[in-house]
Amino acid sequence: MGLVGLYGFHECYFRAMASAPQIEANILAETWPLQMVVYSRLVLKQRVSPRALAGVLLGFCGAAVLAWRGAPLSFGRGDLPGYGLALLAGSCWALYSILLKKQDRDGRPCDLLAGVGATFLFSGIVLAAVRTF
Repeated sequence: MGLVGLYGFHECYFRAMASAPQIEANILAETWPLQMVVYSRLVLKQRVSPRALAGVLLGFCGAAVLAWRGAPLSFGRGDLPGYGLALLAGSCWALYSILLKKQDRDGRPCDLLAGVGATFLFSGIVLAAVRTF
């Protein structure tokens, strides 16, 4: 989980910041709360109301309008990979959050804290290994 959540988010986020306009990429990366609603339906099988789905759709439309600065054809094609990475960063964080919730369904906070600690440790080791090469 740590590889997807912590390392995946930061790797995609910083690559997005380097390959697309930073403000627009940040707006797209911060769609993770909207993505959590989608993942809660797909992963946790939670019921999502039509009102919540409409809110998610409206939120994504708003993020797109802000990222495109109100003119959908105004962004350069060279920015598209960065925008994709920004959305992927948000998706990593949303999926990480949902998987943590799924793991803690038994309600044992000590297990959750141990899992988060192990995630931090594992992510740090992977990050150190990747950045050394």
